[in-house]
Amino acid sequence: MINIPDNFQLKIFMGSRIILFKTMLMDSQPIFSNQTTYSFFNDNDENETSVTLMSEGEALEWLFKNSIFRRFFLEQFFSNPDKQRIFLRVKEPLTRYNYKPGDIDLLIIDPNNPANAIAFECKRVKSVAINEETSKINSIQKIREGVKQASALQSLGFNKSYLLILLLDDGRALLDPNTMFRYGKTPEISQMYDLPWNEPLQRDVGIVFVKVNQMTGKSINHSISVGICIEKQAERLDQLNSLTEKIIEILKHPEDFNEV
Repeated sequence: MINIPDNFQLKIFMGSRIILFKTMLMDSQPIFSNQTTYSFFNDNDENETSVTLMSEGEALEWLFKNSIFRRFFLEQFFSNPDKQRIFLRVKEPLTRYNYKPGDIDLLIIDPNNPANAIAFECKRVKSVAINEETSKINSIQKIREGVKQASALQSLGFNKSYLLILLLDDGRALLDPNTMFRYGKTPEISQMYDLPWNEPLQRDVGIVFVKVNQMTGKSINHSISVGICIEKQAERLDQLNSLTEKIIEILKHPEDFNEV
């Protein structure tokens, strides 16, 4: 397996605006006893399952069970990434049934400082490249609902709250000879980054883009590009004491919650 260091940056040009992703890329090859050289990030004739078939929950779990991505992501928010505890789809006691945000898609807790918890509302967008000019985009309209849920998340009283937009991008049909740059660049994807849905978002809520790009026909477990862009930093709030007490209870009984 080969990894490109996380100081690799991918610039996406959207009109007069540049979206800058910190990006990690991974490719792997089987090792054979009679082979001495190997090439990476090349075309292949495999046709594994598309990354876009993962549900939102499956994608988050797949990402955070990957130790490389886990640390890569946490380093963007914490100086001590190895100490953080990660929980997915947390409901009671932090949320109430039938009330927004419904559940907390991603919750990161520093066990040494539970009053500094970070909560994320996640919305998945799927993109499949048909050719260089056309990509089939699904679920982009759900971002508006994510704005409402992220604002409701912030009202629960976390130290920081974010809207996380997760783009699952299948770029296998593209022809760029450099497979690292096989990602959708169509106007439909530009709309996702243009943030027309940003206006009603609570002022304190941050925005994060995570882009998972399937570059070739290989399985996403063997070849993948993942980028992170913090479009807007969340403002730090004084976390409610009552919320911190509930978070401490979660840390005492992690087996009752979906920790990864």
